[in-house]
Amino acid sequence: MRANKERLGQQEKMTGNKRKYAGSVAVVIFALTGLLMVGCESTENQAASSGSRSDITVNTMRIRREANSGETAIYFGSLKPIRESRLRFARSGTITRIMPLGSRVAVGETLAALEQDSLEAQIADLESQLQASTNTGPNPQLQGQLTELQNQREQGLLKAPWDCLVVERVLDEGSAVSPEIAPLRIVDSQPPRVVIRLPRRVADRLRMDQSIWAVVGDQAVECQVDYRSVEEVAAGSKTVWLAIQSDLEQISWAFGQAVEVRFNLTSDRTGFWVPLSSLNQDASGLWSLYVIESQTAGEPLAESELPVEEPQSATKKVVSLLQLQNDWALVDGALSDDERIVVNGTHRVVSGQEVQTSDVTGQLVRPGGEVAGE
Repeated sequence: MRANKERLGQQEKMTGNKRKYAGSVAVVIFALTGLLMVGCESTENQAASSGSRSDITVNTMRIRREANSGETAIYFGSLKPIRESRLRFARSGTITRIMPLGSRVAVGETLAALEQDSLEAQIADLESQLQASTNTGPNPQLQGQLTELQNQREQGLLKAPWDCLVVERVLDEGSAVSPEIAPLRIVDSQPPRVVIRLPRRVADRLRMDQSIWAVVGDQAVECQVDYRSVEEVAAGSKTVWLAIQSDLEQISWAFGQAVEVRFNLTSDRTGFWVPLSSLNQDASGLWSLYVIESQTAGEPLAESELPVEEPQSATKKVVSLLQLQNDWALVDGALSDDERIVVNGTHRVVSGQEVQTSDVTGQLVRPGGEVAGE
């Protein structure tokens, strides 16, 4: 009996110890849970606090509105002679003499001739008869026959109407020819003209004698507007002739050669020149850029007003695209002079994000060769 009581006492003591141990474990777990929650809350607060500070630096530039902006338009034309002609004999015959291809011929020189031996003999005979009849008075009949034969002789000659270059020859000596066939094509040997077809909106803005630069081969040559077609040669286009002013003696060129022509035009548009890298286009086709604003005042910042430590944020603004020129675009929208825009790295920025800025205005050269901001 006594032994049983002792065993029951030991069991109760052990059960009490287990309860005390379980309670201690519960207290420890609760304490750890509290510490973890406090730690997480502290970490979140630190992250939120860290996120409110900017770790992104963007390059910016100041913008200003431009009036009568310049526009460079590039088109391609070709070198054409001032004039050209296909020459035909006035009568049929056999060619006995013809200038080689590429020959330079002075005005009045013979380019080609027909066989005229029999004709020359007839002319010589009539001239002798007229000489012999001088003592008996004029002989209109013989004179008329001589004039007719002399005209036929002239019809058997092709003479250069101006200083020219033979650029095409379709017949050789010994070939039969008729007035329907042109054995030679010649071009004026003066310096060529640049002939170019332009959109009417461009052609109509060109002034006569306006200086234009063209590239012949790899050399830039100065030209002047010489002629502009009155009527459209095709829907919405006109032909313009440019007279080359530069010396072509040291430049390799050929008729028909392609020529790049640059037109510096003045546009009536007004807007802001910005780098293409500053623009973004969304899925709907709208263009936008980021403007730097003060977080405290909510107003755009000019460089002269920008405090060193004042918070700045990037604000997205929609713009309209007016004109493209090389790596620049002329845009317009709710923009103001001296506003600062993000010029590159816009993929790292979202609207309203706090940023740090680095002004690179003085390092950028706008269309026309001017430094941005000047």
